[in-house]
Amino acid sequence: MRILIYGAGVIGSLYAALFAEAGYDTSIYARGKRLEALRNNGLLLWEDIVGKGKILPAFPGAGGSINEDGILDAALTPRMIQPTTFAEISGNSSERTKQFSKILRHAHIPYQKVMDMHMWQLCHLAMVVPIADAYYEANCLERAGKEWKKIRLWL
Repeated sequence: MRILIYGAGVIGSLYAALFAEAGYDTSIYARGKRLEALRNNGLLLWEDIVGKGKILPAFPGAGGSINEDGILDAALTPRMIQPTTFAEISGNSSERTKQFSKILRHAHIPYQKVMDMHMWQLCHLAMVVPIADAYYEANCLERAGKEWKKIRLWL
């Protein structure tokens, strides 16, 4: 079977790599700078670059922006809303997760270790994307969470 992935962003590239590793004849449709990078370097995965087993999947508990003048306007989100979340791919506790916990605690960054980072991310996206989109489209930011019509657009 031949598979065409339409779009070479993060998700398309990941699926293309997984399908190719599973033995499928896989192609990616890309354009612009991404097409040029793929032509010059092929599909590079961080794990291929840094080495197998060296990546600790994590999701930041922070947000913000950088304005046109290069000024950072960002903050950590409250622990109750979104701590920095991480786990070993295997779900096991390790020296790395213990060390990372220590680093985050010392830096006063709220965090949580989870067993299944992939499942956590899926659940997180299902909850956060509608709320975040309502926030960004809200006319009155203080009422963003109450604008259910906007949230429903994303459900």
